[in-house]
Amino acid sequence: MPPYLTPIKFSLFLLVSLCSLSCAAIAYAQDPGFLPTDEIEISKPNTGTTARLKGEIIDFNGEELHFRGGANERVQYFSTKEILQTRYQQSPEHQQAVELLEQKKYAEAERILETAIHVEPREWVRRELLALQIRAALGTFDYEKAGNRFIALCASDEKTRHFNLIPLNWRIPEVDTEPGMAVFVGEVPEATALRWFNDEEPVAQLLGASWLMFREPDDGKLSQKFVQLTRNMNDRIQRAAQMQVWRTHVEAGRYSEIELKRWETRVEATDDLDRGGPYYLLATAYARQLQHDRAAVRWLWLKANHAPDHLLSSDAQLQAGKALIESGRTSQGLFVYRELAAAYPESPAGKAALEQITSP
Repeated sequence: MPPYLTPIKFSLFLLVSLCSLSCAAIAYAQDPGFLPTDEIEISKPNTGTTARLKGEIIDFNGEELHFRGGANERVQYFSTKEILQTRYQQSPEHQQAVELLEQKKYAEAERILETAIHVEPREWVRRELLALQIRAALGTFDYEKAGNRFIALCASDEKTRHFNLIPLNWRIPEVDTEPGMAVFVGEVPEATALRWFNDEEPVAQLLGASWLMFREPDDGKLSQKFVQLTRNMNDRIQRAAQMQVWRTHVEAGRYSEIELKRWETRVEATDDLDRGGPYYLLATAYARQLQHDRAAVRWLWLKANHAPDHLLSSDAQLQAGKALIESGRTSQGLFVYRELAAAYPESPAGKAALEQITSP
């Protein structure tokens, strides 16, 4: 982020950048020299078959994909649920950034993504690049930067397909943690959380409420905000808010075996990509009941499903290793530690795992 931009101005900057070339994108779509460079694979619900179409993706948002098969053909609209796969033309910078992210070279990816966004004329692809920027921020454990970018992404596409990138806090503070203390690397500053909380946009309010929980004594505003968010028209905001409230029950120990099963049923009813944080919370709840095997399985879900929140995922692996050892599965726990130390050597959890496997 340029030093002369505050977080709010930066979010607005991103939004303006996303919208500024929309006219160029329209012109691009109406080019008489049209070439069918994009390809989509769709499912046909009525027949159970699939089809591949070549043409141009005009827009792809959280609800539908707009597609044109030829220069003089009408635009077709497909529900996002019908889209199985997309292939589209990407700039060299876009391709390079994807490769750098796969190699976990986040600083280089950040630099290349800035260029990629500036040279990309298609608004929907610019949103895809912004989603990659969120992944880069999560890769460096920068929840504040990821949150600002996610708010900007939702301002452009309210029902974004990348909702799984929302950087919510799913942790429960330790018993001896003082209110207001920063308890882990990357924790969003309280001032930023308050700014999000007081924003007009529900997604910003959800982020703010998530990061303010347990930070200061609840004066009623936080509880009231969660009640409002659980009634939001956006299903994913509504569900995330409901599950965030579970954190207060786990922290206070106000939950039963029956309630945990009910929570798990609700988690399993959500999109696969949205389950990482809730499973981390469920694992924490099981661990506090000394059900270590159940806790380990749910913590390891994040690794098995490549959860984008690397700090949470690495911590989940560390906790899973501890839980396995606690349940008498020492060799399996040490194996988890070794995998963690190799995958996330730069993370606090990775360093802790390395200490465990190298200590006498």
